[in-house]
Amino acid sequence: MNDISLILNLDTTQAQKILSNFFSFAKGVTAQPIVADVKTGQGLYAATGEFKNFGDQIKITGDNTQKIGEKAAESAPIVTSMFGNVATRLIAVNQGLQLFREFFEMFSGPVKAAAELDTLRESFRGTAEDIENFRKATAGTVTEANLIKLSNQATDLGLNMKQQVILFGLAEDAADKYGGSVEEGFQRIVAASEGMSRGLKTIGVQRAVFDDLVKKLAADEGGTLMSLDAETQKRIRLQAIIQASGKTWEDEINKTASSKDQL
Repeated sequence: MNDISLILNLDTTQAQKILSNFFSFAKGVTAQPIVADVKTGQGLYAATGEFKNFGDQIKITGDNTQKIGEKAAESAPIVTSMFGNVATRLIAVNQGLQLFREFFEMFSGPVKAAAELDTLRESFRGTAEDIENFRKATAGTVTEANLIKLSNQATDLGLNMKQQVILFGLAEDAADKYGGSVEEGFQRIVAASEGMSRGLKTIGVQRAVFDDLVKKLAADEGGTLMSLDAETQKRIRLQAIIQASGKTWEDEINKTASSKDQL
């Protein structure tokens, strides 16, 4: 049995036996007459065989308790050292795992980004030249991956690549004016295309001009706006914003970056 087991292995049977003998002895003491010592005048209990046996057990138990205490004192530094070493090693392992995670993230991040870009390029319906034009229109503030994401959204809304260049340029202007990113500017324009005067004003489009263009573009489709399906309505509204802005494709690909864009 090792030191730690010795400390923890308390003999409850022995303790119960001692307590039982103690209570038996206590009853016996009350029944014993007090013998007066004539010389000293002191009252003494009769030292029966049971009392002597009980005293011996008390002494044995005291000796065992002292030994356990001494063993515990001797083992304490060992236990402390053992758990201290374990704690130190656990801390070192944890630090090593953290460094590994940071190392893995440092190298896995670019790998994941490259894989995502490859997937996006496969879904892109334009050309490398279109991407370059998008980059010019947004003053180089948007990554290629995000440009493709914006283009895919605009394509789903029915806009061609040249229209997208103008739209992204307007989104970049909105980002310069109100703060935020080009992506947020894009969403601002999409929301403004619903025709609310306040939304149109934030992107520099007059409501009357917008309404006239919507009617004209709807007529070109063969009817009124409300007679067309939802996707066509959305495309017409966005086309109306593009035309109402007065911006051209040439304007956007020759855009000069603002001081904010150069930071």
